[in-house]
Amino acid sequence: MNKDSRNANMKSSMSPNKNLRHLKSSQTHITKKTNLKATQQQNQAANLNQFLDIQKINNNNDGLRQQKELQKIFTIEQDERYRYLIKNGITRKIENGGNIIFSELQQIPGVWICYRRPQERQENTEKLNLDNLDLQHIPLFEGEENLKILFLQHNRIGLIKNLISLPNLLYLDLYDNQIKDIEELEQLQKLKVLLLPKNQIRNIQNLDSLQKLEVLDLHSNNITHLKGLNKLKNLKVLNLGNNMVQKLENLEDLTSLIELNLNLNQIEFIEHIQVLPKLQKLFLSSNKINQYPQIFDILELSLENNPISYNKTDYYQYICQNYKQLRILDQKLVDMIKQEILSFDFFKRKQIKKNQYQSIQQQSIQQQSIQQQQQAIEVNANEDKVLTIIKRQWIQEIKRIQELEQSNQFNQKSCLEHQILEGGHAEVENDTSLIIFGAAVGIVLPANNFRQKIEKIQFQYVFFDSIIYSQLQVIKEYTRLQEIILKDNYIHSLRQLIQLEDLTYIQKIIIQNNPINNCSFMFSFLIYRIPTLIQINSKNVRYQDRQKAKSLFQNFDDTLITKEKNQNIRQFKSYQKNTSYIQTYQNTINEVINQYKIVINKQKLFDNFLEDIQVQ
Repeated sequence: MNKDSRNANMKSSMSPNKNLRHLKSSQTHITKKTNLKATQQQNQAANLNQFLDIQKINNNNDGLRQQKELQKIFTIEQDERYRYLIKNGITRKIENGGNIIFSELQQIPGVWICYRRPQERQENTEKLNLDNLDLQHIPLFEGEENLKILFLQHNRIGLIKNLISLPNLLYLDLYDNQIKDIEELEQLQKLKVLLLPKNQIRNIQNLDSLQKLEVLDLHSNNITHLKGLNKLKNLKVLNLGNNMVQKLENLEDLTSLIELNLNLNQIEFIEHIQVLPKLQKLFLSSNKINQYPQIFDILELSLENNPISYNKTDYYQYICQNYKQLRILDQKLVDMIKQEILSFDFFKRKQIKKNQYQSIQQQSIQQQSIQQQQQAIEVNANEDKVLTIIKRQWIQEIKRIQELEQSNQFNQKSCLEHQILEGGHAEVENDTSLIIFGAAVGIVLPANNFRQKIEKIQFQYVFFDSIIYSQLQVIKEYTRLQEIILKDNYIHSLRQLIQLEDLTYIQKIIIQNNPINNCSFMFSFLIYRIPTLIQINSKNVRYQDRQKAKSLFQNFDDTLITKEKNQNIRQFKSYQKNTSYIQTYQNTINEVINQYKIVINKQKLFDNFLEDIQVQ
């Protein structure tokens, strides 16, 4: 570009009406010079006064500091467009020490203009971050013709518009906004990445003009059907996780698609996948799939938390035998899964030999049955005596803990270091179930001969904190473990149960005779924190239960795992103005952790606040 061309372009960018030609061309009119001059003088005087106090934004030290910085910039800044917007526009927002301003002009009311100082723009010409600015609409960008990457996360934007001045944009991120419709993207002919997760979108539409789009992310919306994608010939990654899609359809034109993510939807059958010639990764976990899919070549597959995957052994064997190209299944290397299958076959053959041997020796066993029965009676009597002693010690232990609570001296250290409970006992049933009482937990669990066979473990008269803090890593090595039963463990807070989410194989859990059983939302909390669960306290987990759990806890996750009583609750963007609710909710959560009985009494108050926040 020659010098004259650069000067011409510079003058054009300085022009106050550069982008108004697109929006107000039909409303342009000519006024008399005298009236125009008088109007400009009035506007300059009014807006200069407005600039000197910046509308007294945030009448505090930060506001005063920001005002002084902006005044300093204004005195030295020679950029005509920056000075024009300060003098003639209404300054709506100031960011980055005055280097980014949002101004509204009389010519286009209701539309903010975003402008960066030339120095700021030169430091990062191709990238602009406008996250967490509480923007209610996308501003009109001035002087950003070279912008390629634009972040607008965590705002309150409801419409996609005002992108006409960004012809070279390649990456647009609108995560966590309030967008309902995909529209006005025709100007972004070069766009390659479009991110619209966590909005309110119901239909995929108006994408035909994005011929160069390679990545489309629409997870966590309200989409029910796969349509509106047939023109995206270059699309390589499509993410529609956490929507309401029921059927795989309308994919035949996505000939470049490499990765398809449909986790957390309502799909029942895997079909229509063969039409994707380049597909390498397919994610369909947490759906309703109850039939094995037809065989197709793929490198990575995820089908966990579907009905077909509940029987892990059959599921692993089928997939590994039929999908020869597969390298990763449910985020685990296929080679490791094959080793698990071989280990299972070994124990299965060993059990068959054991049964044959028992059959051969049956006659001899029958002859000795009377003697064995007598011995069994004696053993059972001894076991009953041991369990009686353990139970008596446990009752004394609980009494000690209650006294500590009443005197406000209870803590985890005093609970674990000064235990009265010393007795222990363990039993194995059917080679797959392990029952542990009292102090036996530290002796029995680490035994190597149990780890590859046990499918169910019951802990009774054992402090839950003792299990988690001393034996959790050992429990993880029980690779076939599917069910845990917790009886009399003094589980008194939801925070304790969070530790169980590390046990990724668990499908069933039973919690009995624990204070936490009085918590009305324990069922939903376990569903949310441990997504692999299919049954809690003998009650099957339904799809509706998962949705309810998600609505209850997705925004309060960090709050519920508070480790200290007085730790501050994270201030969510959506609820910053409602400080009274945040304080009340913080108090309620602290009571859940330490005094569950008070939570029951305040259940109605908690439900009312929860309903209010869901409405918001």
